[in-house]
Amino acid sequence: MSDHLSLEDVLDAFAMEHDLTNETLKHYATQYPKFALELSRLYHEIMTVNLEAEAQQEELQRAMAGPSAEIYETKSAREENLFTSERLKAAAKTMDLTRAFLAGFRDRVVTLNTIPDSFLKDFAVALNGSIDAVKNQIDGNPEIGPAKALKSTGKPTRPRQVSFIEHVETSSLSPERKLSLLKQHGCD
Repeated sequence: MSDHLSLEDVLDAFAMEHDLTNETLKHYATQYPKFALELSRLYHEIMTVNLEAEAQQEELQRAMAGPSAEIYETKSAREENLFTSERLKAAAKTMDLTRAFLAGFRDRVVTLNTIPDSFLKDFAVALNGSIDAVKNQIDGNPEIGPAKALKSTGKPTRPRQVSFIEHVETSSLSPERKLSLLKQHGCD
């Protein structure tokens, strides 16, 4: 490096160094003693920005690794069918509900915007999926089995949809369970 470089040239070259360490700072300060103070300021500014970025990255990773983070993920479970018979059976047992009641969500009988968020969260946890994946599957297009695909004369349509409260009230759940489910999710 030559001595005829300007302050800007030296600072640019310093900032572009691949391995920016204390030794790099000492080398530049020795090469360009008249720019030592500016080099030191730039070094500390870069290190501060790097430390802040690393701290933010670590915080984000910790937040994503938390136990409730998987509930809110949107990508991976989107393609996965959460409403398999095995998962519905396990969820029914976990939530103390009938499979027929939960099948109403699989069959898109319940209008999504009437389902309490607390129920969606509990349902997602019981299905071992995310809230977004459950919402996507409840609100998605009707699925047609391969046997029915060739027999249809029209486009598939949704079944008549009902509200969450109506679904609970018309279900085969016991009156006590219906009442506790509505109270539990703030629909009383």
